[in-house]
Amino acid sequence: MSFKQFLLEAKHTKMSVEETIELIKKDCKPFLKHGVALYRGMEQRTYGESGSRGVRFDRKPLTSSSKFSEFMFDYMYKIGAPSREQSMFCTSEETGTWDYGESYLVFPKGNFRYFYFEDLEDAYTEIESALEGNSVYQPKSVEDDYNDDLFSRDEKDVIGQVHWYFNKTGDIRDAVDDYHDELIKTVEDKELPDEDEEIIIGNIEDSRSAVYRVFKKLEYYQVNKNLSKSEDNEVTIQCKEYYYISTKDDKDVYKELRIKK
Repeated sequence: MSFKQFLLEAKHTKMSVEETIELIKKDCKPFLKHGVALYRGMEQRTYGESGSRGVRFDRKPLTSSSKFSEFMFDYMYKIGAPSREQSMFCTSEETGTWDYGESYLVFPKGNFRYFYFEDLEDAYTEIESALEGNSVYQPKSVEDDYNDDLFSRDEKDVIGQVHWYFNKTGDIRDAVDDYHDELIKTVEDKELPDEDEEIIIGNIEDSRSAVYRVFKKLEYYQVNKNLSKSEDNEVTIQCKEYYYISTKDDKDVYKELRIKK
């Protein structure tokens, strides 16, 4: 599993593990009551063993496309979830941090909001994977004859188009259907030979199924509920500051703070 790491966070303060633990006990009671461990990947040479870090609200996505980020911003606003642009990303699975640096336990200070999709470990990666290979509608039999934009769309084009329809309809399923219906109409208007038209429309219908399956997962989410059930999920945390402790620390942080490993 992977998850999005964002740039441009506020300045941080390094502290000893012992000092950090005591401050977590004092400042992170709303989080500690859930009894769960959340992890985040960071560069150890920059952040050291433990400390405090602020979240800036003007940052840019590092790994996801701008079209996906724009879509998710509008979608999460509609369902009342914390903004991805104003949050930190973490995971309930430590292995999900390894592509982004050293693994750290993270603890939001004070009151915080959180959000996760129930059936998506990483929204962007899973959506991109589902779309890749299903969004190019150019069968070999018509490759040389029909070379236009209809047959050169990649997953980012699909996300952008579904986003446009979503803003128009306000419903994920309607957006996916409207997008693919428009593609089919475009093919039919070209008056292609029946055999070629059948192949292309078949590919579009296969894509409709693949896109629908993954976007349908966006309908199942939790906002400020059941954090203890977020196993293997990417979790969006909205807070101003958080503490962090390296998982390589030899002290029994889990036992000390009463959180599940």
